[in-house]
Amino acid sequence: MTLRGPKAPEFFTTTDVAKLLVTCERTIRRWIDLKTLIAHRFGSATRIASEELADFITRARSGPMPLQPLSPLDGSFYTVGQVAEILNVCIRTVRRRIKGKALIAHQFGRLVRIGADDLQDFMSRSRRD
Repeated sequence: MTLRGPKAPEFFTTTDVAKLLVTCERTIRRWIDLKTLIAHRFGSATRIASEELADFITRARSGPMPLQPLSPLDGSFYTVGQVAEILNVCIRTVRRRIKGKALIAHQFGRLVRIGADDLQDFMSRSRRD
């Protein structure tokens, strides 16, 4: 499932968006109710346009680097705990790296997620030869 490209869906379900952002569907519905995330109603079905989702992710992104075009998303967001496990450090260390702008994170309401590309960039910048 991708946001951009020739095979990108025009609309996502709330379940699809929840899976992409590694959160629950209830949070997605709360963002829709708060008008943080724009959704469209088709009868009883709620759908989020791919452009609206891309804009939402862009607005939620935090970090020192300028925004780049979104790469295809396949659910490749990690929680702070998952990143800590991958890097074999404690959660507080990951949060300090985010606060110090060394690790780019996305904030969706109160949820903090790290994109796979951002984690890879962080690891390549932190590499010692």
